[in-house]
Amino acid sequence: DHPCRDDKTKEKGVERATMYFVVFFTLTTVWGFGVPPVTRHRRHLLSSSVTPADEELESIWRAYSKPLLRVGKNGVRDSHRRSLDELLAAHSYVCVKMNGCGSPEEVTELATSLLPSADTDEILLTKGVSVLYSRSKN
Repeated sequence: DHPCRDDKTKEKGVERATMYFVVFFTLTTVWGFGVPPVTRHRRHLLSSSVTPADEELESIWRAYSKPLLRVGKNGVRDSHRRSLDELLAAHSYVCVKMNGCGSPEEVTELATSLLPSADTDEILLTKGVSVLYSRSKN
């Protein structure tokens, strides 16, 4: 406690703080000012016509959407193929980010050129510049 403050000053401070809280609460709830409500980003959702296979693919995407490998603007190199092959040996699904792509066609072209083995590996999903790979079950 401050030695110069008496009980009346403390009461006025409490009243003022209460008044500020009431004004803030009124502004944020009744008139809609203040912090906007928290919303979840829906950027990882597929189209609205979702089939059961798409729902499974969507859940896989949500679980493995963090890229473990990144391909730069200079394109795919043998080291990228070897890295993807090693990652697919260790993980069931691998997300790769293709940097420097301007169109979906470029992403698809780079994604197919990155496949270590077309016989045993497959592209599951492409979203933006991210590609989800898996090892075939054959």
